[in-house]
Amino acid sequence: MPKPAQLPLPEEGESKIDVFRKQDVRKIIHKKEWWFSVKDVLEALTDATDGTEYAADLRKSDSNLDTAYTEIVKELPFYSKGENINLEFTSIEGLFRLMQSVPTEKAEHFKKWLAKVGFERLQEINNPDLAIKRAMTIYRSKGYSDEWIDARIRNKASRELITKEWSKRGVASHISLLTDAISEGTFGIKTAKHKEIKGLAKQSLRDNMTPIELTLTTLGEQATKEITQSIKPTGLQQNMTVAQQGGRIAGAARINIENATNKKVVSSTNYLTDQQRINNSKESAEFDKAMKKYIKINTKNSNPQNGAKLGLSSGEIVENKNFSGPLKIIVNESFNEKASSDFKNIIQDYVGDDKVFFKVTKDGDPSIFETGHKVDNCSSLHNELKKKLGDLITIIL
Repeated sequence: MPKPAQLPLPEEGESKIDVFRKQDVRKIIHKKEWWFSVKDVLEALTDATDGTEYAADLRKSDSNLDTAYTEIVKELPFYSKGENINLEFTSIEGLFRLMQSVPTEKAEHFKKWLAKVGFERLQEINNPDLAIKRAMTIYRSKGYSDEWIDARIRNKASRELITKEWSKRGVASHISLLTDAISEGTFGIKTAKHKEIKGLAKQSLRDNMTPIELTLTTLGEQATKEITQSIKPTGLQQNMTVAQQGGRIAGAARINIENATNKKVVSSTNYLTDQQRINNSKESAEFDKAMKKYIKINTKNSNPQNGAKLGLSSGEIVENKNFSGPLKIIVNESFNEKASSDFKNIIQDYVGDDKVFFKVTKDGDPSIFETGHKVDNCSSLHNELKKKLGDLITIIL
């Protein structure tokens, strides 16, 4: 059967008129995305007779919007009735910012409409940012909060990276086992039990996780990826050991959060209905404060498709900043007596006594050395260890 013909991709300046509840909404291609007429959108959302005047009133009443307005709104020529007229247009992100300032009962219906028309004929295969924007728009149309969406998008990125890593190492057929290994280390339960607790049948577990559950899942997967790339495990058993270690790193963070909040992270909370999504976004604030305190994922200058960077791989030198925190040091198979002696001497210089402040666990291979408290000058300690020991260790900050 021949493939259906595909419409050509739209070019810069191409325009179209869509209809939202009998109201025309003009849109135009700008920077390879659809941008929407601010005037038309505001008239459609509010039943205002003059969207331009309504926008001016919004800017007067909302100083934050007024400050951001020139960044999210651009004047572009729109061809109509034989001539170009200049109109104000904004991107999909700009529309969501505008809707924060507009009191309207039509917002949820508009989000669902936008998810259908906002990406028409756009090519996502070679544009990961556009694919992320589409995913965010679809989740918004379903009623998920921006906070939840941010956690889910990061989780999607981490999931893609770790599954690629497993595929490269020939264990793709065992992804469910490896995923369970991370889950058990992170939450103390397998994914099937997690779904049972949430009352799920065939629904996606991750689409029904809370932001904190998603963040911890992401942490476990990123830790696993970093360790995998460093020690290069082969075969199922070695990859299972690494997955368990990555899960335990996230599990330690979970315990800290539970101690801080006096509340279990794993809960029956799900996102099966619109109302549940609204309620959940309000109830998660306490957990999110604790999460930000105990889990710091560096997103500065990060590419969303690559996920946030968690650990430090072999040979990498961190900036010389004076910060403190707990350390986890993973030692590979080639770690000999001389390396052990160098390691202890460096630790004694920085910490005072390696026997007091470091505990050694022998849960599989490699061994793990973990600080029992916060260590000052982590960056200097890290650089000194890497200079002396190189690829023999991997450090997780």
